[in-house]
Amino acid sequence: MIKNRTAEEVEAIFDGIMKFYIENAQMPDLVGTFIEKIGINAFRDGVFKVVDRKYFEYCATTVKYDYMKDEDHLCGFKSI
Repeated sequence: MIKNRTAEEVEAIFDGIMKFYIENAQMPDLVGTFIEKIGINAFRDGVFKVVDRKYFEYCATTVKYDYMKDEDHLCGFKSI
């Protein structure tokens, strides 16, 4: 899950998702169907290879949003 990201970060990650999908999916597969076929871990790995690593850096936040659970005190990806 990606939380507390800037518009630039979200756009870069979304572009990476779409690039990986377009280059690897068999049309007319929908994104969800494509993920089911290759598995979520393969999908994540593929997106990680396309998107600049700086957008997946671990980022701490001190802001608690209404949608966050108690265990969600930090945001971002812990490792890539």
